[in-house]
Amino acid sequence: NLDVDPAFVNPATSEFHLRAGSPAVDSGTAVTLDHDQDGLARPQAGVYDRGAYERPDSSDLIFADGFDLGP
Repeated sequence: NLDVDPAFVNPATSEFHLRAGSPAVDSGTAVTLDHDQDGLARPQAGVYDRGAYERPDSSDLIFADGFDLGP
């Protein structure tokens, strides 16, 4: 169990994706599901997140302005 705020995006509007820095990121355990509720493969970067949504590996993110965080 998590005894701290899991840092959901906006639980008041049922937006339960994890924000950056959430203590639930990379703190889960292996499960039999290989994709999250959005269809994103789990785990990302080799480590499971807690909850229904896996946070994308930041090295795979590409922003609308065309910049990314990858190498």
